[in-house]
Amino acid sequence: MMHAVTICLVATLTLCACGATGDAGRADERAPTPEEREALQASLDAARDLFRTRAYDDARAAYEQVAERARELGATDVEALACARVARVYSIRRDPAGGAPWLERAEALADETMPEAWARALVVRGIYLREEGRADEATALFVACYDYAMARGLHADAVDAAHHVAIAADAATREEWAKKGIAAAEAAGESGWLGPLWNNLGWDYIDQGRDAEALDALRRAQTAFHARGGHPTSALISDYSVGFALRKNGELAEARSIQEAVHAAAAAALDDGDASMLEWVAQSRRELGELDALEGRPLDGADAIERAIEELRRTDFPSWGAEYLAQYEARVRELRGEGGDGE
Repeated sequence: MMHAVTICLVATLTLCACGATGDAGRADERAPTPEEREALQASLDAARDLFRTRAYDDARAAYEQVAERARELGATDVEALACARVARVYSIRRDPAGGAPWLERAEALADETMPEAWARALVVRGIYLREEGRADEATALFVACYDYAMARGLHADAVDAAHHVAIAADAATREEWAKKGIAAAEAAGESGWLGPLWNNLGWDYIDQGRDAEALDALRRAQTAFHARGGHPTSALISDYSVGFALRKNGELAEARSIQEAVHAAAAAALDDGDASMLEWVAQSRRELGELDALEGRPLDGADAIERAIEELRRTDFPSWGAEYLAQYEARVRELRGEGGDGE
């Protein structure tokens, strides 16, 4: 615990020093008028809407425009916040090198008198550390952000920080913080966070073999994702997750019904031009193959999983899911061995 606190303090002091440098270079700049601030906020909101609908490239361009306009107007807090959000989009696109200058710019501008920018810079720096494999340091920053945001009534940022602790930490801490984040989200009316938090907890339970608890958590995530609206992919993936958990719990008929619906929806969206749906065409096909095998048709299952692997290789899945691909390939070999080559 002392080590984590020390990391938080060092990180906080580093950001303070950077923020002081940025402010000194801008001391003589004009301040934006209320009308200009209102326009900047509207542009931030529009960029966030793009982000929430997973139009990530458009969101990044929009945040970049906000950052430059804020710099022209002397709105340092808005510039810092927009820069941090640009860096976040780069991290989602798995391009930390592209995002690093934006994150450094955000950190050079932000200080603790800019609550939204400061909290966002802490979280995004934590995400970059986590992706570098520095989970302990990342967790410490997320905890620091949670405490900072809660003290200032920034409930969405606090829940976001709890969500990231529930990803980066060890298993026991992840469960604790997922539940903490869920409670905070419910208390603050931040219903948009309930889906991701329940989802992450459910998949943690899957990894731990706690299949009944996983199904309950993933059903709660499914309810939350369908209730909130927004991008349909989130709801589709939550359906897939429930189907996966049903299979793990031996509820094969319901699992098949769900995965068939997911597969049909993903295939239709792919035909309509959404290339990201190929991954979910493949994953639902793979799950249907697993169900074939469990229902006594191992060779049909192997064929389906093999086709799913071919589809996944046409996405970016191999760049981050190589371990899973190896498991799928091993499963194909296993099923072909069970089925044999002749009767």
